[in-house]
Amino acid sequence: MRNIKYFTFALLIPLCFNSCKKVIDFDPGEVSPYVVMISRPVNDSLVTVYLSQSVFFLESNDMYSQYRSISGASVQLFVNGTAYNGTYQSSDGNTGMFGHYQFNVRPKAGDSLYVEAVIPGQDEKVTASTRLPMMPKVEILDIWFDTSEYYDVKCRVKFKIKGGDAREFYSVSFFSGNQMYNADSNTYYWDTTDAMRSHVYFNVNDPVVNTVDVSDIIDVDDGSFSGYTMHFTNDKFINGEHTFTAYMYMYSYSNYLIDYYSIPIWMSVSSMSEELYRYQQSVNDYSNADEFFSEPVQVLCNINGGIGIFGGRSQKTIRIQ
Repeated sequence: MRNIKYFTFALLIPLCFNSCKKVIDFDPGEVSPYVVMISRPVNDSLVTVYLSQSVFFLESNDMYSQYRSISGASVQLFVNGTAYNGTYQSSDGNTGMFGHYQFNVRPKAGDSLYVEAVIPGQDEKVTASTRLPMMPKVEILDIWFDTSEYYDVKCRVKFKIKGGDAREFYSVSFFSGNQMYNADSNTYYWDTTDAMRSHVYFNVNDPVVNTVDVSDIIDVDDGSFSGYTMHFTNDKFINGEHTFTAYMYMYSYSNYLIDYYSIPIWMSVSSMSEELYRYQQSVNDYSNADEFFSEPVQVLCNINGGIGIFGGRSQKTIRIQ
């Protein structure tokens, strides 16, 4: 049985509605650090596993002390039963800040993964498992551009996703190239390298992603998606497939931009493991929670002996312009 745990992120609301003061005693047993494991392997990419210790929220306001990398662990990754040893990589070479364990393996869609970490001073191993889903089946049906305004390019993309018989989990994002300046030739050009691509904000109004309820209606929310990454399942697909229409708006702030109408755009579609999908949804709910009036949000974890997420996805990236 898959081990799925939930941890509640509760926002503390000050008791400031009256003039009295109240001292709150904390149970030391509730603030002991957890081992945190975060890894989201992607098909055909090197696997990275982040290991750290959680920090009690009152311990420090310094962002650099909020992350305590565990550098002395022994970490192994099993891909379809074959073991690979992780090598610790420190981002700054000194403190191990944001350090991680790198594995020299690039799993394929459909592979089963299991990770095991032995932490110094801890008897229990930290373990987790996931499977990279099969590649998503996506078809671009239509692309439309409105370039009537030079510094305001509108784009509409119609695409179809074909699912299988089982329940499946997806995410969709769009990216654009970045405008760069060549001082030698005094010209602008599009940088299309992976590292320089930027997320594109887009919206979709569709029954598959709409989640309208009574509170949404009261808040005058039509339930459509707006953001950078859209998550959904195939629960509402008809005959195993569904057609989406996404709208994007891209702006330029340069008076010297050359050929802005040919801005390079990519669409990224991922099939996600169930644990990764649910983790991402719960993190999104926590990020979007109202600071004072929302209920505590439970964030899904699937790590044995710690907290965090080990969830895979298989990604297909298509250049649409």
